[in-house]
Amino acid sequence: MTRPFVVKGEERLFTETGFLVLANRLSAAAAAAVMLVAFDGVRALAPQAPIDRFPLVSVANLLATTCQYEALKWISLPTQALLKCAKLIPVMVLSTLLSKRTYTTIDYSSAVLVGLGTASFMNGNITSRVADQGNSWIGLVLMFGNIFFDSLLMAYQERLFLGYRLSSNSQMLYVNLFSGLLSLLSCIPGGALRSSLSLLSSSRQFARELCLLTLGAVSAQFFITSTIKEFGAVFFGTVITVQQVASVMVSSFVIGTKLSPWQWFSCGIVFTALSARNLSKWIHALRSRRKQAQRGPEISQVDDQQHGKQSVVVGISERDD
Repeated sequence: MTRPFVVKGEERLFTETGFLVLANRLSAAAAAAVMLVAFDGVRALAPQAPIDRFPLVSVANLLATTCQYEALKWISLPTQALLKCAKLIPVMVLSTLLSKRTYTTIDYSSAVLVGLGTASFMNGNITSRVADQGNSWIGLVLMFGNIFFDSLLMAYQERLFLGYRLSSNSQMLYVNLFSGLLSLLSCIPGGALRSSLSLLSSSRQFARELCLLTLGAVSAQFFITSTIKEFGAVFFGTVITVQQVASVMVSSFVIGTKLSPWQWFSCGIVFTALSARNLSKWIHALRSRRKQAQRGPEISQVDDQQHGKQSVVVGISERDD
């Protein structure tokens, strides 16, 4: 999106976001279909939830991904990564409204600190290398769209798993089929599909990078759907937030994106808030295990006493007989 590809001695800049979404979604749908057939047979391809439940999830999926790719034309990768951290709050709100989940004060406090740290990061340079300095607000608007639609996507995915006995592969198949169809319809009218296929057939570098992007997107989809099904949307949001903070650091050292001391401090606020939240969750889980371990012998003693009483009663009844 920010680096041109050389085709017959000429440089061509790829800007067709819809084609990237189309390639990712069709590849993910194909991978999910293969997984379903391999583990459960051809009958597993039948939808495990009403078909009308998938289009809304697909629309949210499509809009979130499109906003994410388009935003990179206007803002830098570290900026996008930090903005993604802020979606912890809308994920909580939407999960509460749609899935009736409840969260603790620590959850909301850490989410607020993540939001404040992300906001303070905006005081430094956030513009992409191919955009003008004054146009970064376009990328910010797109990222807010990405945050909203991505939060809506995860909340609806969680609602699907709670409402139906739905496997992650089945959801991947039908959500990506609908998203791929919508992406195809958006690529045809403006000639984006034709120009993208032309570049794909002319540039090996573009084909190689598209394959790598698609492979990463498909792997991420399997991780996303499985994590949301097993642990919930907020846990997944926390994992992704840590990943985004790490990507900021890798981007700075590998790609050479320069961050100001204040921006590094903002990253520290985000990482510290999430670490404190995870530590609190870990301590709470440890205490719960200890309580269960303490209650275990008591329960077994009660069971033994009840079993002894039953034995005595049986012995008396046998004597009466």
